[in-house]
Amino acid sequence: MSMTNQREEPAGLSASMLSLDEVRQVVGDSNITRADVDAGQQGENVRRNVSLFRPRDVRAVIRPGSVQEIQAIVRIFHGNNPPAGLHAISTGRNWGLGSAEPATDDVVTVDLGRMNSVRRVDCDAGYAVIEPGVTQLCLAEALDGTNRMLNVTASSGHTSVIGNALERGVGLRRQRTEDLLGLEIVLPDGELARVGWWPEQTKRTAANPYGLGPSLLHLFTQSNLGIVAAAVVSLLPRPESQRVLRLKFPCARRCRRAVF
Repeated sequence: MSMTNQREEPAGLSASMLSLDEVRQVVGDSNITRADVDAGQQGENVRRNVSLFRPRDVRAVIRPGSVQEIQAIVRIFHGNNPPAGLHAISTGRNWGLGSAEPATDDVVTVDLGRMNSVRRVDCDAGYAVIEPGVTQLCLAEALDGTNRMLNVTASSGHTSVIGNALERGVGLRRQRTEDLLGLEIVLPDGELARVGWWPEQTKRTAANPYGLGPSLLHLFTQSNLGIVAAAVVSLLPRPESQRVLRLKFPCARRCRRAVF
């Protein structure tokens, strides 16, 4: 067989495939899809491209279920140093902000949809600690019957709260970035760090996302400096009542000419 027509992958991409073998041991067979082995089996929400950008070459999709698994994945890729990068998505349904497509080719997608825990809700203090897979619908249901509500967007209930906020989405009450109080990030070497404000277990402190000195919080909005594993989001007071006013205007029967 002639080898001239075969595509030879760079050595770094072969290293990426070896990294995926290690990752499979971390997340399990059912939570990793390799493009070279499981073609056509990737979830619709991961590869659905409704933003009409050019589809990218995604080498694999990994679905971790915990912060520890994210750290292990990052350390594996960091240790082997392949040119294929990691592209993190939340639920893949923030479609107005680029779908789930990465910005470049030859990447491995880290789908955080399995990380859907509402870790903590404090309605008195007005915040919730959530993971990237928590959707608007999920958090809204968790707040049902309380005196707090989420700053929702006009998008689907199945979009990620964190994913939309990190992409600077627009809520119905205010910019979604204003909802971010603190972030838990896995850095490129696998270290876990927290920036902004985070609730303490031993004492109650006021929610202050800026802290002392330069604020690092927004280094991680619309950036690739780390993978956000959780966030503290502020909750709005729920109004006692709400009314919708509808206005209807009759159509003009004839157009008036402008006089100059």
